[in-house]
Formats: sequence, C-alpha cells, structure tokens
Amino acid sequence: MNSQKVKTPLGGSGFAACGGDAAREADIASILIIGSGLYGRLLCSVELGRRLRATGHEVAYASPERSRSVVAAAGFRFFPIPEVELGVFTRRVPRLAGGVTTRSWAERERRLSAGLLTLGLSDFAELLKTEDPDLVLADFELHGQIMVAVAQGYRTALYTSMVAGSPGWQSPPLHTGVVPGRGFAGSRAGVALTWIRYWTWKGRFLLRAGLGSWGGDLASILWRHAKSTGFDRRLIAPWRWQLPWSYRLPLLVLQAREFDLPRRTPDNVHYLGPMIARGPPGDRKNSQCSQFLDAFQAERGDTEQKLIYAAFGTIVTPDSALVRNLWTAVGRNPAWRLLFVAGRYGKGEFPAERPANVEVVDWAPQLEALSTADLAITHGGTGSIVEAVDTLTPTLAYPRPKMDHPGNAARVAFHGIGRVGRLDDDAETIEGDIRETLESFAIRDAVARMKQAFDAYAEAQTAERVIDTLLTGPLGAS
Repeated sequence: MNSQKVKTPLGGSGFAACGGDAAREADIASILIIGSGLYGRLLCSVELGRRLRATGHEVAYASPERSRSVVAAAGFRFFPIPEVELGVFTRRVPRLAGGVTTRSWAERERRLSAGLLTLGLSDFAELLKTEDPDLVLADFELHGQIMVAVAQGYRTALYTSMVAGSPGWQSPPLHTGVVPGRGFAGSRAGVALTWIRYWTWKGRFLLRAGLGSWGGDLASILWRHAKSTGFDRRLIAPWRWQLPWSYRLPLLVLQAREFDLPRRTPDNVHYLGPMIARGPPGDRKNSQCSQFLDAFQAERGDTEQKLIYAAFGTIVTPDSALVRNLWTAVGRNPAWRLLFVAGRYGKGEFPAERPANVEVVDWAPQLEALSTADLAITHGGTGSIVEAVDTLTPTLAYPRPKMDHPGNAARVAFHGIGRVGRLDDDAETIEGDIRETLESFAIRDAVARMKQAFDAYAEAQTAERVIDTLLTGPLGAS
C-alpha cells in the first residue's frame, strides 16, 4: 500500500468546495480511471487523465478492449475489463443462456449468480488490490465496479461527460427536452409533473424488468452484488435520472456549470469544465476531409460561402428523411457547403441524389472541421455541442428521443447558443432554421459568452483543484 494512503469509509458532511485557499496541496497520487468504452466519454476522461498526469499524478486506465488504442496513444497503462451492457433507457440486460424454464427461487438464484459472473467483478477486485490506487475515478454507469471499489474502502468518485441530471424546479428530466420558462411544460408545475411521470415510469420499468427476466436484469444483479460485497445500499440514489440509479458519492461533471440549467447544485456534484481532447486520437487521419477543408478555405476567400458541418455521433443513426430534407435544403442554396459525416449511417441508405454542394466523408477530425465551419448540425450530444462552443460555432440540434440528447438540446435553446429542430422537419423548415442560425448575431454573442465561461475552468485549473481536494479531504456522501 502506498505510504501516504489512508483508506477511510464514506461518511461525514462532505468536503469543502475547492478554490482559493480552500484547495490543499496533494501529494503525488496513483489514480485509476475506469471507463465504459463509449467514445465520447472515453475522450473526455482521457483528457482529464492527461491533465492529472501533467500535475505529477500517476494515472492508469481500465476500460473495455475497444478503448485500448486511444488509451495507449495517450500513454497510459491500460487494463481491459469486460464490456458492460449499460441498458440506459430502452434495453435491459440480455437474457442469460438457456432461458427461463421455471420461476422457482432456485432458478432466480442461478440467474443472479450467472449474471454476476458476466460482469467480471472478481477480476476487477484483484486489479484494485494489485494497483492499490489512491483514488478511483469511475464512469457513473459502471455500477458493478463502483460497488467493488467502495466496498473495498477505496476513495471513489464518479465522473460523467453528461450534465448531472438531478431533479430541480428548472431542471426537467434529460429525455424530455423541456426548456424552463417556455409554456406550461417549462413552468415549475410542469417540470414537477414531468419528474413525477418519469419516476412512475422508472419504477414500473424496473419492476417489469425484474419480474420478466427473473433475476437476469441489471438492477436485480447489481442489488445482489451490493448485498454480497457489503456495499452500503444507502448510498444508492434512485430519484435521479440515470437508470437503474445513481449514487450519493462525489460526482465530477466534465462540463461547465454555465452550460447546465439554473438550479441548486447538490453538494456532491462538482463541475470540472469541458474536457476537450485536442487533435485526433493516435494517428487517425482522414485525407478526404482534410483536402475538402483546405480546398474550401482556399475557395471561400472574401465570398459569402458558408460551411455547414453535420455529424450525428457514434451511437445514433439519423433518420433517412432528415438527411434527405437536409440535403434538399442545402442544395437550394449554392452559397452553402455541407460537410456530412457518415459515421454509423450506411452509404447505401443515402438519398439517391446528392447535391453538388454536399460532401460526404466517413469520419472527420471534428475540432478541425468546426474551426472552419459556420454552423454545426448535430444530434445533441454534449461532446459535439461543447466542441462547437469551443470553436465559436452555433449549433442546430436534432435530438433523438429517449436519450439525454433532448435535454442537451434544451440547454442549447435555453442559453441561446443555437436552435433546436425536430426529426420530422421538412426541407423548408430546415432551410429556415439554418438561415436564421447563420444570420443571428444574438446566437453568436451567446456562443462567445459560453466559450469564455468554458475557458475559465482551464485557466483556474478547476479539475486539478477538485482532484486535490478529493485526495486530501474527507470524502463524504451527499
């Protein structure tokens, strides 16, 4: 065990907010970051690791195998962990091999035990013993690993690149897209009603999953795991947005507080500011995209040509109708050029006719593209929105329901850093939204103010100060 380490149980009133004299100098520490493998979160957490390493801390990374190349390119030691089915909103953990033939308690116990084995937590417990980190930073949806780390007495904090998702009078559930102050849905009563509806749905969802899978669902497996490891189940926070639950543990939000909606920040939530990975991971290149950007900048000169960058992330696939209407809207305006990133969208599914001012690439170095673009069209992922702000690019968001994207888009609308469309918008509506966003001085001013707020976190070394406080202060539940 490291000589400076004192493992303490969770408890007390929490730790002081850092900043100024409140932050204390921490010794060099070993930090283990645990990732889920989701690409956006991976880049954010690796950037956090880089900053912590720059202050002298020793940082290692545990994540599913698909993360290895990015982690290795960043120069961190890498430990593979099993892929975890997060089942955030619409999916439950797949049924175990063999199916269910009876609903006996013996069958339920068998399924629970088999489910625990699929999580690979015994190997993770051995990894913790071997590495013996001073601090564990875990993706807030890696429930099994969180429980193991806390139960074994390691200082543990959670992180997310999403917004916090805690209830509040002006903080609706992330999947709703409700904008505070707009209509009845955005009123105090309307927001409260959306939370009541969500809690009702969530309770029914978990109950149906538990009964339908008969011990094979994620929540039941995790509950059994908590009991078997001695994890204090009072640390579970079921009322927050995440499925199946969140935790009363320190939560590091890799976003700016100014991007979130106005509400009281819970004592356990700490905004570290955006974690933007500069440059493509490793040696990943895209000559087609780079050549297009170079040619566009050379051609644009002092003309009125506008570059529109459209990308829909690494998880979702845009609807064909939306793509067709977007291409039609751009095709009507020769002064607009559209750089469309195919991503998960199969090229065979593209509209039959592509306008001459639409360029399609498989992948793009997003920061480079946004630095040239005049408008970003996105699915509402936090990473895309944050990088658009960082490059002073307004956003036009088309969020897909049942994820956090509508909530992110609501923040775009609330702060005036762009506009929000609908997946079923026709070409005329899309064309109007593009034009208004491109021509709005108010939007550009709002984007510039938000970027100033973003930059302030790095200048103040907020992330480094919070981590020092986690390492030296009492780690409390809230």
